[in-house]
Amino acid sequence: MGVAYYNNKRGIGQLKRNTFNLMSGLNSYEKSDMISDNHLSDAWDASVDSTVKAISLHSRTSNSLIVGYATGSGRVVNAIAARDINNQERIGLLTYDYTDEADAYLDDFHIVYEADNSIVTIDISSYNLEYEYTSMCLFSTEAQRFICFVANNAKYLYYYDFTTFSTAALPFYPKRIVSHYNRIFAIDTGNKLWWCRAGDLSTWYGLEEDDDKIVTSTNMLDSTAYTIAAQPDVPRPLVITVTKVATIDTLGTLTVVGTDSLGEAQTKTYTPVEGRYVTFDVWKTITSITAAGHSAVGTVDTIKIGIAPVTGYVQDDAGMWTLEQESSLVDLAVLGDSLYIWTPVNIYIFQGYSYDTFSLTKIISNLGIFVSSSAITYVTTCGNIAYFWGTETDLYEYNGNDYPKIINRPVYVNGSVSNGVYGSLETYNANYHLTAIAGKLYVYSNTSADDSVTVGETTTYYRQLRVYEFDTKTRSWWKRAGFSAQYDEKYLYGFIEGMYIGNFAKSALYNILSSKNSDANIAWGIYDYMGTTYTGGSYAVTKAFNDGISEDLTLTNIILYLRYDKPGGPA
Repeated sequence: MGVAYYNNKRGIGQLKRNTFNLMSGLNSYEKSDMISDNHLSDAWDASVDSTVKAISLHSRTSNSLIVGYATGSGRVVNAIAARDINNQERIGLLTYDYTDEADAYLDDFHIVYEADNSIVTIDISSYNLEYEYTSMCLFSTEAQRFICFVANNAKYLYYYDFTTFSTAALPFYPKRIVSHYNRIFAIDTGNKLWWCRAGDLSTWYGLEEDDDKIVTSTNMLDSTAYTIAAQPDVPRPLVITVTKVATIDTLGTLTVVGTDSLGEAQTKTYTPVEGRYVTFDVWKTITSITAAGHSAVGTVDTIKIGIAPVTGYVQDDAGMWTLEQESSLVDLAVLGDSLYIWTPVNIYIFQGYSYDTFSLTKIISNLGIFVSSSAITYVTTCGNIAYFWGTETDLYEYNGNDYPKIINRPVYVNGSVSNGVYGSLETYNANYHLTAIAGKLYVYSNTSADDSVTVGETTTYYRQLRVYEFDTKTRSWWKRAGFSAQYDEKYLYGFIEGMYIGNFAKSALYNILSSKNSDANIAWGIYDYMGTTYTGGSYAVTKAFNDGISEDLTLTNIILYLRYDKPGGPA
């Protein structure tokens, strides 16, 4: 049973300004039928004790914490839901498992068979794939279906047809991939869009890169010429790759002597960087490459010099398009029958259905994906709507036609809300993730916040995740159930990380939880429900809304809905 209390007074202190705090807010823990759709929520601090009223994954039929229907070792860094050729639901996971923080490589690719709770694990540790960023997509032909993924340091596409795990060489370093018009489209770490041959994910545009053709991998030198192993096959740019060993060296410069594409003599000096650097100059022959200014910091770093891909022709209908005005690309997504490409400052539309009909147009200027020094955010889509962080403080909704709309806060024009959103969400931070399913957008921080409660001489520690849900029909924000773990002692190296992905139909969420409670204990689990658990007594459901804007453009009403414990819970 419950009692509703409505406060229509305007003088309370909570209505003075927007409060941005993901860990607490004047939102629902469990949506109340007492609150109608036209009551629009806002994230306000209601002083609800978030540790005592812990939010956790909760069973549909009991008050106990549910066990994941699939569990394993490792830390999940990416996941995707799929259906095989028999339309059986599957979940693909990329995980890594480390004994110390220095291990930066993926270890396993898991396929979870949702129907019978079985798991197929493929060891991918030998590929030395870094997990700084990964991307996954689904690809289908008339005969087969695939789960595909890429990792940032490997020029390969990895794919699984639910029987065999395979790789396809790429002439570029992929950043993000998506399936569109029976092809896989990819953006690279520069400013190019690539796509494979229609119906064939192993055939791509351009000659292959050979990153150690000129100088094979060796320790970096100073005031010495490197040994030239071979000449370019055709005039090409050079690709210089420096691999850090422990601490990055003072890298110095490289002076290259040789000829250009016309056979004319040229001499150029380049400054290597950690990782991969591609020259703007094209080389037909190489006479010498001489180092200067290098000094080792601890163990000397290694270097290799090769030839970059050659472009400029069609290879079996595969292709490449350079976005010449952009220095980098961030993400891509399919809306309707078109492909959209996000840069840090613009949005492009790529249209057509074949190499002869493709066209590229800048459709939105001076608005792209916000990129910080610590992280990159990505686009999520559902129902031909895209959601993305356009600035450090603004979350946007985009249908591919109209100008993107801010949805994480009200936008006032001449004293009226123009975007239909009265709710307010915490400002962007580097750990924010987005997931969309039918009618819902979820915004969550994938890393837990620590809190504690001390009673007498006993201190209990909590690690908590919180999730905000945006109802795309009512245009309102709700605080939803996340996860809360209670410990008798505070682990110095423990963590809880959440990840939410839509099922294949985008009608529900899979909830993936990774945790580490000791130096050697790393585990993940997949759960099929978000709910709430309580410790006894009553609990509050709150929601703030406007039925008229105050003089300070603040919220004017609060609903406070008091409820007792769930049936079967404590008295």
